[in-house]
Amino acid sequence: MAQRGGTAGQIPKVFFNAEAVLKIISGNEDGLFSLDPATGIIRLTSDAALPDVRRTNCTLLVRATNNGSPPFSGTGTVMVNIVPPESINAACVNAEVWTNLAGSNILNLTSQSRYPKCPDVLSPVNGFNFGTIQTSVYGTNDEASVSGQSNFGGALGTRIRAWLTPINSGPYKFSISSHDDSCLLFSSTTNAADAERIAYIAGGATS
Repeated sequence: MAQRGGTAGQIPKVFFNAEAVLKIISGNEDGLFSLDPATGIIRLTSDAALPDVRRTNCTLLVRATNNGSPPFSGTGTVMVNIVPPESINAACVNAEVWTNLAGSNILNLTSQSRYPKCPDVLSPVNGFNFGTIQTSVYGTNDEASVSGQSNFGGALGTRIRAWLTPINSGPYKFSISSHDDSCLLFSSTTNAADAERIAYIAGGATS
């Protein structure tokens, strides 16, 4: 569940001409979502209205119109799933990134009014390379380093969450490594509130 202004998703540019204008034409009668006509980013406009929504998903009908003469247009559907706050529902591991933080410690991230419901970037994690998270940001095909501040500007913080399903019983050892401060939380239940810190880093090291 995102806060007002939070990104609910984006229509990748590969699906429409860069000069096309997008518009939601049906499925948004509650006015929950807005669509940037140029970028294709869908945002939540009213988090207060979400608890009154009885359905678990919304199907938006979107029209793309180009600037030709005469203009051509086409329509497509976008599915937005409504899930409980702090739930993990993605089919893959995602990185949630907050940019332009005041510093590089964990408190600079967790004290943000945008944390944890409104990240600036939400992107699948494709792999790790010497501690660098490789992601595809907002539907582009370019590989972007989340830990590379030059890609986003200023200090940034990242949260990565996932389910862990062990294939064998027995003891497991967990470790983390980061450029600046970080911590690793683990819950033995499906409730995120039960998670406890099992490893941490202060100033960039391995724990």
